[in-house]
Amino acid sequence: MVWLALSLTLVAEYLVESNHPGHLLEFCLLLSLLWMEFGFAGIFQALRHDNGRKIPSLLILTTLPPVTLLALSIIMARWMML
Repeated sequence: MVWLALSLTLVAEYLVESNHPGHLLEFCLLLSLLWMEFGFAGIFQALRHDNGRKIPSLLILTTLPPVTLLALSIIMARWMML
């Protein structure tokens, strides 16, 4: 939740400061890569310790927040364009 709040704050500030969301996808990708590195570290740790049952939940934890950020950023960008 904290990551999402901080990321949305950064995206909102980006949209306010730049009058057009031209590089919004790249900006969201950078924020998402920061989040995904922790998920990949967890997956690597699970694989290292032969704990494969944790991998599906770690994959969800790795992909869900970036997808949520991207969806909310697109919604915010379209709302700002109105």
